[in-house]
Amino acid sequence: MKAEIQEEAKRMAGGSEDSKKWLPHFPKARKVIVAQLSEEEREDIEAEVQKWKAEGIPANVQSE
Repeated sequence: MKAEIQEEAKRMAGGSEDSKKWLPHFPKARKVIVAQLSEEEREDIEAEVQKWKAEGIPANVQSE
């Protein structure tokens, strides 16, 4: 959901591509995107979180 959150943060910053302008909006943008998730999407994300807690975060995700 990182891309969706970044897009929402940019929208909140007036469409700015400058990360210095949209980064402060990131926490609020995250809340907006999370609030829009369906119950199924929330369950899928929670299952992935539990898997990562048990097995560790995949290397490709860590490198982002």
